[in-house]
Amino acid sequence: MLDIKIVLYLRNYEKDGLQQIRSIFQNTFFSFNISGYEVSFSTYIKWKKIIASNRESNAKDIQICFIGKLSAEIDMDKNIICYYDNFKSCTQDEISLQETKPFYEYDNLDEGFDAQLEVFCLSMVYSIILTAPDINLNTAHFKIYLNQRLFKDRKYIEYPIYEDAYKEWTSIFKTKLGVRQTWDWLTKYGVKYKSKPLCPYVQLLYYLLNREYFEIVLFSVIGLEALFLDKKDKTGKSYKLQNRIHTVFPEISKNQIKKMYSIRSNITHGEGDMASAIVWLDLINNDMENEQMAAFSSALFLESIRRLISHNAIGFTFEERMNITYGFE
Repeated sequence: MLDIKIVLYLRNYEKDGLQQIRSIFQNTFFSFNISGYEVSFSTYIKWKKIIASNRESNAKDIQICFIGKLSAEIDMDKNIICYYDNFKSCTQDEISLQETKPFYEYDNLDEGFDAQLEVFCLSMVYSIILTAPDINLNTAHFKIYLNQRLFKDRKYIEYPIYEDAYKEWTSIFKTKLGVRQTWDWLTKYGVKYKSKPLCPYVQLLYYLLNREYFEIVLFSVIGLEALFLDKKDKTGKSYKLQNRIHTVFPEISKNQIKKMYSIRSNITHGEGDMASAIVWLDLINNDMENEQMAAFSSALFLESIRRLISHNAIGFTFEERMNITYGFE
């Protein structure tokens, strides 16, 4: 049995969070491939109120639980997992026998199997923040249990910039997604184990969740470049980004996009005759502007991906004549 739980704490003012999580996840099934075996995960929600000295009666501990059955025998003490076909039982002694190798696939828990679980967890993190960017997962821990024994405890988000992006730029978050729709797109195109995904820009989401503000701007713009520029666009990148992003998001001015791109250029190339170390120090110290631009740039990047998911597409196409038009591919 494979039991994966997302444990998070909802604060007092997030009183609608439980209802929202229930509406997203309750009675939802997810499929995930582990070592060539398709594992189906059922989902259920557990919660309890926090009894605290300050009487914050609305605070809650939430558990989003994913339960899947593995066609395998697991020995955590020996750090091994043995997959088998047709749900045939496999004894602990058989796991270590050389002659079973033609019939069973053998792996170490802390190598390939662990890496595949990492893909599952990251895919679920991305699915949640892309489906519901207003949910705060900052406190979320992924607890992975094998046969009811704790195997791993992981935390993937240091700062929920996506939540700030949604609050400050709600107007551009127009796409409606279901978590299963997002999950299917991500596991098909965006997050892979041992193979190159069709949409490698999805990997940049990890850096949006674990970096300083000025770095979030940098990685968001890199993601936008991957989405809105072609390999043949060697020159005039800022101008083309302004036009194309404005075409997809007409409510965003070209000057806003230009300012965002100039910050990216300052980070990567330095500014004027200033030494790059001084530029970086200025960027780090300018927290207010960095925070605002991080929210803006990540909002554009997140909503761009959300629109691709809604059309089951992997990129935008642009036709530039008198006016720019765009589509999906």
